[in-house]
Amino acid sequence: MNFVVALKAEAGPLIEFFKLSKQSSEELPLFTNDNHRLVLSGPGKELSAKATAFLRNRFPLPNQAWLNFGLAGHGSLPVGKIFLANRILDKQERAFYPTQCLKHKLESSALRTCSFPLSGYPEAIGFDMEASAFCKTASPFSIRELIQVIKVVSDNPDYPVDTFDRSSAGALIEKSLPSLLPVVDQLETIAKKIELPMGLKEH
Repeated sequence: MNFVVALKAEAGPLIEFFKLSKQSSEELPLFTNDNHRLVLSGPGKELSAKATAFLRNRFPLPNQAWLNFGLAGHGSLPVGKIFLANRILDKQERAFYPTQCLKHKLESSALRTCSFPLSGYPEAIGFDMEASAFCKTASPFSIRELIQVIKVVSDNPDYPVDTFDRSSAGALIEKSLPSLLPVVDQLETIAKKIELPMGLKEH
């Protein structure tokens, strides 16, 4: 299972739960155990793409499970709500539609990736700065069922991004883990059932 997370504050609860150990002498901050890898990308599309490619090159098996996880703004959902992105939009990229094969109780929402934080919320969807680049970069490495994006709402029209207390990031993520972990388990189960092909599947 591969996690691509922008910031250490967002990744901390995952690192602790899965007992991930930091790897030394790596190009990017990398945390692993026997079954999980987590890379910290930093914010923004370019860094997210770089981190996803780094993780793929470091662990080059096809059809692994990939998850972009972290905080996002949202035009209508309350702060602390966890949601699964059913489509990832970007004005500069083709839309990505993760295959909706998972059984879950998460809210489902579109997510738009932007080049900078938005001070307004023009649509009743999510807003982040990494997901579209993550999906584009991971797509040649795995099937769509195994490339998913899950976010936790950190800000919305009632609590805009410029009022967000960064020190609360870890608490928001930690509260979402009971909802997130069953989805992670499903992704890992699906990945184990897929026979490794002779070559990477095309999309």
